[in-house]
Amino acid sequence: MNQHRETAARLRTAARKLFADKGFNAASVREITRLAGANLGAVTYHFGSKEALHHAVLEDVFEDAAQRVEQAAAQHPDPAQRIRAVVTAFFAFFAAAPDAPLLLIREVAGGAPPPAPVVPRIRRILGAITRVIVDGQQHGVFRAVPPHLAAFSLVSQCVWFAVVGRHMPGMLDLEIPDTILRATMREHIADVVTRAVITEPPHA
Repeated sequence: MNQHRETAARLRTAARKLFADKGFNAASVREITRLAGANLGAVTYHFGSKEALHHAVLEDVFEDAAQRVEQAAAQHPDPAQRIRAVVTAFFAFFAAAPDAPLLLIREVAGGAPPPAPVVPRIRRILGAITRVIVDGQQHGVFRAVPPHLAAFSLVSQCVWFAVVGRHMPGMLDLEIPDTILRATMREHIADVVTRAVITEPPHA
């Protein structure tokens, strides 16, 4: 990697941390370049503007998430297992990118329309999950719930638990290792979503 690419990569890393911690407006170019070990004009030189750097960071994050969900949603012939695979993919993504949940929350719940790089990738994520729900309905495995709402519910629970989950032991006065906590949350969400959509067996 040449020096130009190294500097751009450092700026992306620094900006991603600050955007997650503080949000786009509160993260200044001066802070980003200082954290990246670059000069003050580096953001303009490498990306053109702070907004363009923000878009580059969001593209990295949301593209990774979209690819993971799309792959997981196509893993199993059984729709219920595909739901569990999607939840597992979200938690694997958050474990690899712990700053991603805050970025997702800030962009989706910030009030303003999502930036351009986010929209097509959110559509891919929701579309992949929606197709799993529809497939399950067509095969009689899932009930006739609104598939788009079921997809939103799954994503919302994964992101919310990833954001607040780290505080759960303190709030509930529990001592539980982080790896066990993540696995428990993952299984809980998969179970809740699956139970919400799956067709109940007929009573004997």
